[in-house]
Amino acid sequence: MPVPIPIGPLVPLLIPDPDLDARLRPIAAKASPGGLAIVDLNPTGIVARLGSARVMQQFYVASVAKLAIMVSAFLLREQLKAFGLSISATRASDLMTQFDAAYRRSISTRFRAAPDFPNLSSVFSVQDRKSTLESWSVDFKVDQPPPKNPSPGTKMPPKVGFSDRLTLTIGVSNNAAASSCILDIGFQYIHGAMEDLGLFNPTTGGLWLGKAYDSTRAWLPHPIYGVQSANALSLSMLVTAVDRGRLINASASAEMRRLMSLSGSYISDALRDGKSASRVEYVKDGFDAGITSEVAVCRKATGVRYCAVIIGMSDQSLFNASAVAMDRLF
Repeated sequence: MPVPIPIGPLVPLLIPDPDLDARLRPIAAKASPGGLAIVDLNPTGIVARLGSARVMQQFYVASVAKLAIMVSAFLLREQLKAFGLSISATRASDLMTQFDAAYRRSISTRFRAAPDFPNLSSVFSVQDRKSTLESWSVDFKVDQPPPKNPSPGTKMPPKVGFSDRLTLTIGVSNNAAASSCILDIGFQYIHGAMEDLGLFNPTTGGLWLGKAYDSTRAWLPHPIYGVQSANALSLSMLVTAVDRGRLINASASAEMRRLMSLSGSYISDALRDGKSASRVEYVKDGFDAGITSEVAVCRKATGVRYCAVIIGMSDQSLFNASAVAMDRLF
């Protein structure tokens, strides 16, 4: 990755808990072969207890893998800001040009797959600064407004800004918006981000994005990891870090929580139908080819909070039953 910045350790945030494992086991037996994980987010310190079943098994998760786009975009923004502090330029165009010159080769050819590089001018709006003593104002680009009332299948006009496209990627899971964001950031950068953050390991798997969502481009479909997959551990790590304000930094984590609060939720539907008073705070869902997956942070009426991961479920009734049963663990 281009510029090392403090992002906080992700793996130490989760501590396997034998008691949660034991209580989750009968739920997992009924939910086979799906992957399950539950994270106790109480208290609100650094670490959290993890209960899991088939936590390292990779599953097709469809739109849940769009979280890789979101995380990569925020990481790239922070790294561009950090790089800006090391140069004497004051013009936004010079910042982008020098970043490109410094890191195009290392980023675009990091993996043995088609080379690509972030399209910085499409992703970011950068303001000139008056002097080198000032920090850079870097944010996601806003341009033409998106279509009204979009659905996952709504086509995306070419000039919709990256900010709106990223919101649609996570909020309504729009496939065209997600695919355009992937092409703007680049598969090479996205996978470098996932590996550097510990959310993907070439040997053990994790959050994997090998293909765009509108068939515009396939980067590296993997014989084991497929095109859009994850294991329950990687999703638990990601959301716990976001919840603790430790994924990239506190500000980026807060923005990611806001984006995920816009997403639909199968777990929310299951809890409502199961007469639970718990509510979903933020979430990312995925459904395709009859397979339902989701990672969600939930709050019970008592104030107790937990993260539920249910992925790779081909039976919607079992998915719903698992969500309700996991809610009753607290």
